[in-house]
Amino acid sequence: MSGEFSKLSDLELVSLIHRTQQEIEQRKESGKERLRAEIEEKLKMFGFELNDIFPETAKKARKTSSRNADEERKPARAKFKNHASGETWSGRGPRPPQWVKDIMRARGWESLEQFKACEEFHSQD
Repeated sequence: MSGEFSKLSDLELVSLIHRTQQEIEQRKESGKERLRAEIEEKLKMFGFELNDIFPETAKKARKTSSRNADEERKPARAKFKNHASGETWSGRGPRPPQWVKDIMRARGWESLEQFKACEEFHSQD
């Protein structure tokens, strides 16, 4: 198997590692979702809810939703901007927007860190 890897360039190896890490994370998330659904289904069979078994999850949910109903959450400030289209991105969230992915692909960048380091796309607002 190591013979296969020796034929790959450093960039190809880094890309392979990155894609492998993404796949592992996706599988973990998918597994968590399936497990939670199974647990909730079994709890329903016995007339319970998740908060009946794990009351601390209810406390956490109450703390995060303790804002006043009148108080609106402000959107995150845009840190990055596509000056050609005017689209912006805060740099937050699990996935970058499509315009960021397109730029990364066009420039051959493998990681978001490369995009974020490029001053060209930093928002001046």
